[in-house]
This record gives sequence, C-alpha cells and structure tokens, in this order.
Amino acid sequence: MANLTCRIKDKNDNQWIDYTKAIYTKLDGMYGWLCVDLMTVKFFWVWEGDAKCDDVSDRFEVEYKLV
Repeated sequence: MANLTCRIKDKNDNQWIDYTKAIYTKLDGMYGWLCVDLMTVKFFWVWEGDAKCDDVSDRFEVEYKLV
C-alpha cells in the first residue's frame, strides 16, 4: 500500500525537509511555525500577544510523493 508524503524546500538554502506536522523554526528573525496547506506554505508567529500569519509560498516549494 502506498503512502502520500509531503516535503518542503527552502529555496534560500536548497534543502528539503520532510513535513508531517507544523515545523517550529526561525524565519527572518522571528520564531514560529511553518504549515503546509495543499501547495501553500504559511508561517505563523505571535507578536505582542497577537497571532500573525504570512504566506511564504514564494520562498518554499512543496512536493508530494507516493512511497
């Protein structure tokens, strides 16, 4: 039986990361969570008590594979 896997690539460092759940990381000086929504990558963080979100899909590539 085949499984669908997802991975994302940061185009700035050309490195693939397996994606199974939100990834806590530092992006542009802010700590937060990278999340994949189909082919869109979003970055969530908290600033002064408010949740913020940016679409960072232009920086990341999403790939799905059957394994």
